[in-house]
Amino acid sequence: MGSLPEKTAVHPARGYLLAILLAALIFGSVIGYRHYMEYTTNRYLSEKKPPAVPVTAYTITPQSWQPSIKAVGFIEPVQGVTLSIAESGIINEIHFKSGQWVEEGEEILELDSTVEKANLASSVARLSATKQTLERTRILFKKGSAPQSDLDNALSAYESLLADIKSLKATIVRRRIVAPFSGSLGLRNVYLGQYLQSGEAVTALEDCSAMRMNLTIPQTQLSEVTTGMPIQITTDVYLGKVFSATLLAINPVVDVDSGTIQIQATVPNADRLLRSGMYATAELILPKQSNVIVIPQPAINFTLYGQMVYVIEKKEKTLQVEQHDVVVSDHNGKQALISKGLKVGEQIVVTGQVRLANDTPVYLVKKSLLDENQPVPRD
Repeated sequence: MGSLPEKTAVHPARGYLLAILLAALIFGSVIGYRHYMEYTTNRYLSEKKPPAVPVTAYTITPQSWQPSIKAVGFIEPVQGVTLSIAESGIINEIHFKSGQWVEEGEEILELDSTVEKANLASSVARLSATKQTLERTRILFKKGSAPQSDLDNALSAYESLLADIKSLKATIVRRRIVAPFSGSLGLRNVYLGQYLQSGEAVTALEDCSAMRMNLTIPQTQLSEVTTGMPIQITTDVYLGKVFSATLLAINPVVDVDSGTIQIQATVPNADRLLRSGMYATAELILPKQSNVIVIPQPAINFTLYGQMVYVIEKKEKTLQVEQHDVVVSDHNGKQALISKGLKVGEQIVVTGQVRLANDTPVYLVKKSLLDENQPVPRD
């Protein structure tokens, strides 16, 4: 019989080496594929341009600007008093109604003056006889028939009676209230027969034909205000209505604690719309500035580092934006005055800034938010 061929034995070391080579090949392939995918992805992303963002724009042109100083205060009358009685007594007559208009010198209220009037009548009745006695004594003194003491006593009696009459008249006047000036009375809070103490308030009297307003401004703005400058006053009582006023006076003293100074304006009020105690806002009109940069307020973006605006520039046949830091020196709620950071002729983004960054491509939307009647474009 023939013999079978013998199997060739594989050395163990060679098997381990083949296994290691196979594992390295597989691992290297995975790593290589991963690096290849990262390379192609990064290359794709670097070559891919972000989509353009729709924005509305505004081209900067030289404009004029009306600067102003804003302040708040309260309206008060040029003439206004609380009427009170100088003497104590019982109210005998009331000559006014709540809210009534009175003329200067018109009687408003009178206390019971029966005793004072009776004493006055008695003194007036004795005045004629006392005067005749004085005249007779003078004649006798000139003739030498009366001593100097008789003349002195007669003169003293006459002058004393005149003083009593004057005092009684003053007392009666002090028991009455008359209007010191023309104006409107307040509410009536007294009644006939009521006992009034001296100095007790009866009602208010205010002349509302002209009002005034006390304002407070920082001392840093003192150099910008002068007496006679125009002021516009608004109040939430009459929305949309502007009252014209004039700066009347500037307090010569600056508050050392707050660094502020008080100024006072006079406000014509012929139609009696303004009332005492009204809260109002004043705008002191400063000289107009010409050829300045004014932009829409929505174009300004507020950041942690200040304020900035996106300026549209043409790069590589596309419109892109760049951030420009700006300095806003004044604003009126709709527009802002720019003192630094922009130039005439530049085109800036007004709306659509949410998705913008440096070098972001944009395209312009025809409808502009500068017209408040136009709808807001959606990004």
